[in-house]
Amino acid sequence: MSGSSRTACLLALSLPVVASAQATHEPAPEDAAMIASLLEGRVDVTPERVVHVAPLPGEDGDGSAANPRRDLIRVVANAEPGTAIHLAPGVYEMSAIRDAFGHESSRLKTENAGEAGRPIVVRTEPEAYAAGMTAVLDFAYQNRGDWSSSAFVVAHRHWVFERFEMRRVYRRGFSVNGYSTTLRELHLHHADTDGRDNDALIVMQASGGMTRNVVVQNHLHHVGNIDRETDELIDRGFVNGGCYYSVTRLSYDSEAPAAGHDASRAEWEESLLRPDGHAYVIGNHVHDCHYGLGLKNNSRGPYWFLSNVVHDVDYGVFSPFRETIVRNNIIYDAASAGVELGRAQTNGPLQTYLKMTGNGAHSEVAHNTIVGARLGMNFRAGWGSRVHDNLVVSSGQPVAVSRNSFAWWEDGSWPGIRGEYLLGDLSPDHPFWEHVPGYVREAPEEYERMRLERNCYESEPVIAAADFVQPVADITGMKFDEDEIMVSEAERAALFVDEEAGDHRLADPERACGSRIGTSPVAPMTDAGVPVVDGGVGVDAEVMTADAGTSPSSATGGCGCRVSSGRDRDRAPAFLAIVALVCVSRRLRRRR
Repeated sequence: MSGSSRTACLLALSLPVVASAQATHEPAPEDAAMIASLLEGRVDVTPERVVHVAPLPGEDGDGSAANPRRDLIRVVANAEPGTAIHLAPGVYEMSAIRDAFGHESSRLKTENAGEAGRPIVVRTEPEAYAAGMTAVLDFAYQNRGDWSSSAFVVAHRHWVFERFEMRRVYRRGFSVNGYSTTLRELHLHHADTDGRDNDALIVMQASGGMTRNVVVQNHLHHVGNIDRETDELIDRGFVNGGCYYSVTRLSYDSEAPAAGHDASRAEWEESLLRPDGHAYVIGNHVHDCHYGLGLKNNSRGPYWFLSNVVHDVDYGVFSPFRETIVRNNIIYDAASAGVELGRAQTNGPLQTYLKMTGNGAHSEVAHNTIVGARLGMNFRAGWGSRVHDNLVVSSGQPVAVSRNSFAWWEDGSWPGIRGEYLLGDLSPDHPFWEHVPGYVREAPEEYERMRLERNCYESEPVIAAADFVQPVADITGMKFDEDEIMVSEAERAALFVDEEAGDHRLADPERACGSRIGTSPVAPMTDAGVPVVDGGVGVDAEVMTADAGTSPSSATGGCGCRVSSGRDRDRAPAFLAIVALVCVSRRLRRRR
């Protein structure tokens, strides 16, 4: 796709018919293979019937190509299994459709489910899309309805949304309650929200088990407080908003067992409602929002975040879900953190339990490239997680185990602990084993320490000392609000050092750190300064052996990354390519 077809979003708002602007980079090979298997039987299925729709003005026809429907709200509500809704290119003014046909709201809402192998599909008319045109659903920030004020409520299974644009929504774009939902190659942008009430362009809230929802190769951007006159993003909003956000109901609706902290693990598990999980977010281009890809409450997952490109956000990927896979992503210009596992605070016995047994636990963070983040990878929780083969550069702290306010119990008798508790196996050898609640002692295999292996970064990780946060009834004997060292310096070093290389920069010529998106070493730029990452950015780990006397500041525009000298010099260009790519992108965005 040419650079001219990916023009800045504000320009696109003025065009009646625009070319597609979904993500165009190729995911890493293993992630591309996963996409293919997930989409089998969902996309490119021959429909049993086609309903043609065109924008106003015009009479509401019979749905044939010659006499298309105009009432898109009614068409979506009446769709049946095996139906494909083909949208003629052009701008669908959703408020005008609401008024013309007497609907209470301009929002779209499903009323029927598709079936396996017989999905209900909404897409731009394929021939028009192949010719470079697309349908645009414009809500002019006026979508209202139920409490969520979603533009498109997906309340049923087996729907496919692909290859159209949806823009200027109030609070939420898609609210996905159904299973086996596919959102593919969409351009979703401009959601006006202060980010305080679980709002995003895509909100996933399909609680109840294995959802198998797929969000693949979409372009998501501009979420936050928006000047509706100019469509300018004023700020990126607050903690409960982003481009993609999950609001699973597990910790809202489940109740703690009456037996309290002495309850068995089985009693706790039986008290929990089934969470959502098995959701796949792959190959998307995401920018200009609080959370690029974020999950809310502690839950069991698994969730896959694979081969996404995320930039100009507060958090790149954020997850308090258990069994989260964060792999092959490229994240840059993250004001708070590139990747963060775990939420800090606890707020009640149930949340305390979930933050012991979930909260990023048993996750994998692998082969990500993170450039220019305040914290490259930040871990507030994550028992048993494995973090390996990541490249983190030009970040304030490449890796941080943060001060996480974490109470083993909330009644004033169990210690609140921050910092080092993640770094040791929670076994009888742990310094505080005798104070661990019974439901935790039942499953010590759950509480294995985090492992960070074969990562490439410029400086040593930062590990906060243990700190006890309850001023009264503290049975640890430690002083309130004073740092305590639980793990020796040698033990700390062992947690972050590759045993063979003996150096945190891992000078191992056989390994490559960073994302494996694409295959070539340099990614081109669009005329809007957006990286077209169909080329690879994997960087040989040996490049990261720093030489203080060598700095490619002239090549990178002052990104502050150093490369090795001597025999390693021939490996420097690949590293410089990704850093230069990010820096050039920054400069071009400022010029615009």
